[in-house]
Amino acid sequence: MNKSCGDSAMNTEYPIPPRAVLKEQKERILARIYDHHLRKWAGSAGNVFFISDAYPGVWLEHLYDGVSWADYMPTEHVVSKNHIEIFLDRQTEEGQLPCYIWENETGYGWTQECVSVGSVCLEAIQQNPEDEAFLPKCYRSVSAWVNWLSKTHMTRGTGLIEMFCGFDTGHDNSARLDGLKYKGENQKNGKRVPGGIAPDDCDVLPMLAPDMNACFFGNLMSLSKMAELLGKPEEAAEWKDRALDVRKKMFEYLWDAEDQYFYDVDKHGEKRKIRSIFLTNVISEGVMEPALVEETAKRYLFNENEFWTPYPMPAVIGSEMGTKSAGQLMGLLFPGADRTAFHALDAPVRLYRSNARDDAPLGIGMVAKYHHPVRTGAAPHYRCSVGMLAVVFLLYAVLSACTPNSV
Repeated sequence: MNKSCGDSAMNTEYPIPPRAVLKEQKERILARIYDHHLRKWAGSAGNVFFISDAYPGVWLEHLYDGVSWADYMPTEHVVSKNHIEIFLDRQTEEGQLPCYIWENETGYGWTQECVSVGSVCLEAIQQNPEDEAFLPKCYRSVSAWVNWLSKTHMTRGTGLIEMFCGFDTGHDNSARLDGLKYKGENQKNGKRVPGGIAPDDCDVLPMLAPDMNACFFGNLMSLSKMAELLGKPEEAAEWKDRALDVRKKMFEYLWDAEDQYFYDVDKHGEKRKIRSIFLTNVISEGVMEPALVEETAKRYLFNENEFWTPYPMPAVIGSEMGTKSAGQLMGLLFPGADRTAFHALDAPVRLYRSNARDDAPLGIGMVAKYHHPVRTGAAPHYRCSVGMLAVVFLLYAVLSACTPNSV
């Protein structure tokens, strides 16, 4: 049944463009994707999805790009499996996944998991049901990955994993990295240190990080679901118990009840009260219950004095803009920014759109806001990414679901 968008959905600061505009943009972006973004890489069985034609190689932090493409173009669903498998096939015997795969180099210097590998694998498994070997392969690989993280990145005995360098998060130039000796990669005597070795000469690191532990939680929950699919109920229960323990520890160590926010915690146990957009990782990986998501989203994500600022949406809340440089604030938009409309803010948007009191216009307005700067040319670097396609497709779907009189 068609549903009227209502006047409130249209009366936004950034109005939803007409269908014809979105359709033209969709076709233009699709042409660019086929020209530049889909190609074989590093011995892949078929095409994988590149973040852009300028960014070197493929990266673990963008593992979901192939899954995103398969969502938009189901006839090419094998792209998601191809993309994931080139990382799984380069996993070390110890269980570490590569952080990037370039033409002549595979990197293992940091983790950089912006969306849990397990959840991405689960989506690709659903997209590729004809490959019966893919599910057990993902189960083995993600199991080895979380066990490697548990062995190497839990040096403080908290039950949570730790950040060893700034690149572990993918939050380049963010203010949350202030005071870190290694804002990029971890080094010793000027040489890169392998990703599984903690720094011993930094006053902040190893650091407990909400986004990294949200992904860790997401991996454990995904393994529980994979075990169920494989007919292993006892293992499924064990993975879920581990996940729930991580959630409990996150609230114990990282949560500030008064601020209603998760924070990084340094090696001395002190909360670093920089409200970073890593909140979206905690939401999208399912760490927070829906009622708390709604409350926190209203307080921060949709607050025009915090994250809901004029474009570009900041990596650190707007109320801190007076104390942070432009580079620290805008060095990153969102973790997984290319999938903001469908992943990073997926949970709160779904919540608002499905709510009994029907707050759909808020979610729609958010996506229209994200679309606006790309449409007007204020964000040229996004014109070559799958993120633009995500926004255009979502808005096109919204308009198609509206009654003719409402658009």
